[in-house]
Amino acid sequence: MSVDKGLDRRRFLRGAAGVAAAAALGPMGARVARAEPERPPNLVIILTDDLGYGDVGCYGAEDLATPRLDTMAEEGMRFTDYYCGAPVCTPARAAMLTGCYARRIGLNMVLYADHEESLNPDELTLADVAKQRGYATAIAGKWHLGRIHPPRHGFDEWLHTPREAPITETLVDESIDFIRRHRDDPFFVYLATPDPHANALKAWPPFKGQSERGTEYGDVVEQLDHHVGRLLDALDEMGVGDNTLVVFTSDHGPWLDRLPDAGSAGPLRGGKYTAFEGGHRVPCIMRWPDRIPAGKTCSEIATALDFLPTFAGLCDVPLPRDRVIDGHDILPLMENRRGAETPTEAYFYTEAANPTHLRGVRSGRWKLLGWPEAQTATEDWYPVALYDLENDLGEDTNVAGDNPEAADRLRDILEEHRAEIQRNYRPPAMVSR
Repeated sequence: MSVDKGLDRRRFLRGAAGVAAAAALGPMGARVARAEPERPPNLVIILTDDLGYGDVGCYGAEDLATPRLDTMAEEGMRFTDYYCGAPVCTPARAAMLTGCYARRIGLNMVLYADHEESLNPDELTLADVAKQRGYATAIAGKWHLGRIHPPRHGFDEWLHTPREAPITETLVDESIDFIRRHRDDPFFVYLATPDPHANALKAWPPFKGQSERGTEYGDVVEQLDHHVGRLLDALDEMGVGDNTLVVFTSDHGPWLDRLPDAGSAGPLRGGKYTAFEGGHRVPCIMRWPDRIPAGKTCSEIATALDFLPTFAGLCDVPLPRDRVIDGHDILPLMENRRGAETPTEAYFYTEAANPTHLRGVRSGRWKLLGWPEAQTATEDWYPVALYDLENDLGEDTNVAGDNPEAADRLRDILEEHRAEIQRNYRPPAMVSR
């Protein structure tokens, strides 16, 4: 990936000036010279809906123009092996906010109006962590975690938008306004746009009819890219961009059943609902000029479950000891430290929607798809398959017969996870209609 040489030069000169000034300022100057923030970083998470691995230019899209996201990757880090936690909406969002697999906290289903389940207020969320450190917190857009709404989960404000409005544009406007009101204090904004979900596609001028993909979906992705750029520009203009960690990602893979009004998984097999890579592996770009070096690509496993423990570490907020948290602190990966490796020894895949079923596991290069818990599961319907993701990204060739030891090891890991989840299960909250 190319790096903006001018950007690197500007950062070098700014750093050199800071070092020169540090000599006269003693320990405080040394801290400034090391680019250590005087307060914890601001956090902005931009979560899209159904965006696929093949829908962003820096991930290989050739028929979509995403210049702002591509620039964001040049200014920060692109993760190639990032996993969303679940291949459908509610479980993926629950995993991201709590650092736990949705099966562990009783939300391994897509919640609709007739469901009584809701995210339990006893669960620790990213917003709860932020509040413990004095952050102003807001969610802009989609919740989809039940009837116990965001204010019960650590969010000060829930920013909505009328259905008839340009959704992403309005949510970005609301987010910028929130940041402007709280820029003198640490802030956390969770911007959960429903774009580019196939059921809610609407491109507005000047983007309508403009993408080379030739679909409303393509137009909406380019529209989304533009408004992400507006948010990044606003952070820089307000002077808070350098100490703000911005994460751009998707809740899960593309809804391929809705083609042509759906996304692309690029070189990956499968999409939404599936345990194949296209359902779980999605784009993830992070920008944080103070700490994340520009123009880097990380090919280590990272997951949505890692945000909570990583953010807690940045905020010096201890994690609770009375429960299992599945995610890990990935700051060494984000900072591109020499020799940094993924702390995720195994990532677990689910499939389907109501409920989702545990289906597979990845450890290192190997991925095993086993039998799910579904009562309909049989060996004929769900044969065990082992894939070598280093050499077979598209999951075309089952190599279980040639690598029986790897298949057996992963099967043991999968079965132990099933049992461990049962031992350490935490129920959701139940709210009757």
